[in-house]
Amino acid sequence: MTTIWIGLVVAGAVGAPCRYVVDELVHLRTGGVFPWGTLLINATGSFVLGVLTGLALYHTFPNTSKVILGTGFCGAYTTFGTWTFETVRLLLTERFCDRLGDRDAMIGAFIRHNDEVRAGVAEERLLEWTPSDGWEPICERLELEVPAEPFPCTNDTNQWRAGLGLPPV
Repeated sequence: MTTIWIGLVVAGAVGAPCRYVVDELVHLRTGGVFPWGTLLINATGSFVLGVLTGLALYHTFPNTSKVILGTGFCGAYTTFGTWTFETVRLLLTERFCDRLGDRDAMIGAFIRHNDEVRAGVAEERLLEWTPSDGWEPICERLELEVPAEPFPCTNDTNQWRAGLGLPPV
């Protein structure tokens, strides 16, 4: 068991820097906003994991090596968190603006986006709604009866802060 843990740590310590180097090299060659490095890393990492799985299933590849290389190296080389971050960053950059650290710029971009949506949707089809409006506007639009139970108000700022161990605002 100790051998597997050491192997996982070493393989992860090799996989993560490989990811960084490949991502930087691809970014230097391609530039731009699209995360080509992340795409290449996830594609090649998936290929390597597929080869390892094939070897394990059909060619008596040792389980310890499979775990170390598959989970350790491929796990560190291909990370879902980086793909998620890159996807959200791309969406925000392309949809709103490229100044992600500038609060005022992002708020302005959000307001412009909402104005563009309002301009593109016929007034009789547009429903602007916030959770504090409750059930009524939605039910009226959908021609449904308003439920008897109150509209659920969850995930507010203070609930998120409490989940993070922070005091309420």
